[in-house]
Formats: sequence, structure tokens, C-alpha cells
Amino acid sequence: MRRIILDYVTPPGRPFFAWIILVAGAVVLGLAADGYADRVDEVQLLETQLTRLKRQTSAPQTAKGRSQVAAKERSEQRERELLAKASGVSWASPLTAIETALDRDVALIALNQEFSARRIKLGLEAKSIADALAFADRLRATGKFDDVVLTGHETKKSSGVEALGLTFVLVWKATT
Repeated sequence: MRRIILDYVTPPGRPFFAWIILVAGAVVLGLAADGYADRVDEVQLLETQLTRLKRQTSAPQTAKGRSQVAAKERSEQRERELLAKASGVSWASPLTAIETALDRDVALIALNQEFSARRIKLGLEAKSIADALAFADRLRATGKFDDVVLTGHETKKSSGVEALGLTFVLVWKATT
């Protein structure tokens, strides 16, 4: 019978076949990366061509579309002016009240008005809920509005600054 010699000191050798597989894998990875880079360049070129073609085909339609939109806006503006004259409602008083109620802690983002309902919808941003409530109190104190209602709020965070997005609905008095 032969003796078994166990030598725990010498490290086992790496098989030659493992080195071949490692090198082959590196070559395949390099080829795949090169192919991917080529495909990315092709996609960017196609996107550029697509954007240019969209601009070329939409340019005449856009000019025509702009004139139609402008005509529609002019007709809507005329309708609003006629409605304001017919109802005897002056916008100056409610808008002045809103303008004076604003301060540096509350920013007016959007304003939508409805003549027939004597209603204004405000989109605002405030630093805190206390600032928003103070704004609502200032609006009520003007005496120009029958109702000042907070209809929605959300927390917004942009570029590290947290703000409170608010939606108010104001109904102004008919006598203003």
C-alpha cells in the first residue's frame, strides 16, 4: 500500500483551462461593449434625424395652428369682455385685493377666473401652512369676498426647498 502525503503548505495550481476561459470572457466582453457603443451612436443619430424631420413637417402646420389658436383666444377674450360689461362686474377690485394680500412668503402661481360664477381659483405656494392661513385671513379682511376656501394642498420639494402648494377658491361680492 502506498503512503498518502498531505501537504497543506503548497498552494494548489491554477488550471490552464481556467486561464483560457478568463481571457475568452474578457474578449467577448470587449466585443459586446464595442457593439453596444456602436448601437448607442446609431440610436442617437436616428433620434436626431427624427427630431429634424418632425420640425420640418410640423413647421407649416404649427404656423397655421398658431393662427387658429390665436383667433380662438381673441374670440374668447372678446366673450369675456362682453360678459364682464353685461354683468357690470369690475375685476379691478378683487384683483387688487388679491394683490395686496400677497406677501413675500406666499407666491401666486396660477389664477383662473369665472365671470358668471363670480369665482377666482388661485394656485399658490407658501413656505408654511401658517403663511397660507395668514393669506386667507388677509383676503377675508379686505371685505371683497363672500367666501375664501382652501380646496387643496400638497407638499412640494424642488432643489432642496420644501414648499406648500395650495389651491384657494374665492367668491367675490356682487357689489364690488
